[in-house]
Amino acid sequence: MAEFQWWLLLVGLVAGGGLVAVVLMDGARREQDLDEAELPAEASWIAGRLAGLGETPSAAAIEAVLREHREYRLLPPPDRLG
Repeated sequence: MAEFQWWLLLVGLVAGGGLVAVVLMDGARREQDLDEAELPAEASWIAGRLAGLGETPSAAAIEAVLREHREYRLLPPPDRLG
């Protein structure tokens, strides 16, 4: 009977650890997950979201900003901010 209780405890710990891992998993996409082909769609989405703010930049302008942002993210961190 004691062996069964240890086995049950072990199964419970493994199942609990798996549940914690699933709950804490981060499903957000990161900058490196986005393809270059997705850039125009992202720019159009941002332009649509900004449409209610009055003067909206074009999707082409937003796409250029996104390209520069991705280029900036590839650079090493600056020595000083300012």
